Amino acid sequence: MPARHFIFTSIFIFSSSVFAQEPTAPEVTSEPVAISEVKEVAPQATAPTVQAEPIAPAAPVAPPPAPAPTVDPKVEAMQKQIEEMQKQLQTLTAPKTESPTPPRPLESSKSPQISGERALTFPEFEVLRPRDVSLSWLYRSDSIERDETQGGSTSSAKVKMTELQVEFTRNFSKFELGAFLSSQYAEDDDLNVSTVIGGPLIKVNFIENTPGHNFIPYFAGYYCLAGYERNSSTSSKLELSGNGLAFGFGFNWFPFGELFALNAELSQLKGEIDNDANPKLTVEEEQTSLQLGWRIYF
Repeated sequence: MPARHFIFTSIFIFSSSVFAQEPTAPEVTSEPVAISEVKEVAPQATAPTVQAEPIAPAAPVAPPPAPAPTVDPKVEAMQKQIEEMQKQLQTLTAPKTESPTPPRPLESSKSPQISGERALTFPEFEVLRPRDVSLSWLYRSDSIERDETQGGSTSSAKVKMTELQVEFTRNFSKFELGAFLSSQYAEDDDLNVSTVIGGPLIKVNFIENTPGHNFIPYFAGYYCLAGYERNSSTSSKLELSGNGLAFGFGFNWFPFGELFALNAELSQLKGEIDNDANPKLTVEEEQTSLQLGWRIYF
């Protein structure tokens, strides 16, 4: 037998004897396990779920800027000229603000205070002289109804005459106090009589008589206290006394300034005048007077 057949036959026989044996499983003896020996198995921690963040969309890509248009140098120069002209026009049309002039001090410390309403309308009057006192020169036109009694005789007459009246008053803004002196002249066939009568007066102003008020209406009251009469034809001089009262309404108007006023007044007088003649002459009068004149404050 050739040698190679012998080797192959030997390998086949050996392998057959090896695979022919059955393997024997080892005996497992189960021993009882105590319940107390069973250990609890801790639960395994579960891994947190991971949420995937949304992916932001890609930012849009801006297109490249367009090339700046070319500006004609002539057009650019014209635009600059227009802008300069607009600035000059705004400068010319803008309101001019002038610095306020500080007020000059008053010449008298007795100047009345000017309220806000007058200051808004007449702010310049704060530096004017106050109206402290006044001097008036007035012409009166009288219409008189006169009853005369002397001795046992009586007579009545209606007389119209013109009088001159001078007034001097102290101004307290709301009212004025002063005195008046009235002079009248009557001429007849055999009589040339000059009469002077004076007394106190009061004027109540409806508007404060202060700088800034140019029209001031007032109420006036007069008291005829004493007088003097002279008859040039007989060279007689008589003293007069009486209790005549006069009331009137008038106004002062300042058209040319703050210290010069035009004056007009309508008044009514009723009273009795006596003289020291022998026998005594008693005159009862009712007199309506219209006076016009001017008044100066200083």
